[in-house]
Amino acid sequence: MGYTHYFEQIEEPTDKQWQDLVADFTRLYTASLVTTPLPIQREADMSGTPHADEQAIIFNGIGEDGHETFYFPKRAPGFNF
Repeated sequence: MGYTHYFEQIEEPTDKQWQDLVADFTRLYTASLVTTPLPIQREADMSGTPHADEQAIIFNGIGEDGHETFYFPKRAPGFNF
């Protein structure tokens, strides 16, 4: 069993808030590649860059740090992990 954080999304972000969130996530991930790369990828069993677009932000750890995928959808308030 992996290590998991849970959260509840109370309301959907506005289009502007979502664009800012995706831009910030992309900027932080890109900046980390210059210094010490973040140990994250798309899925625990799927290499590649994390996913961030108009629908969702998705990423997971690598190797032993890969547990439950962080999945943050734009249009799905409620329970997530």
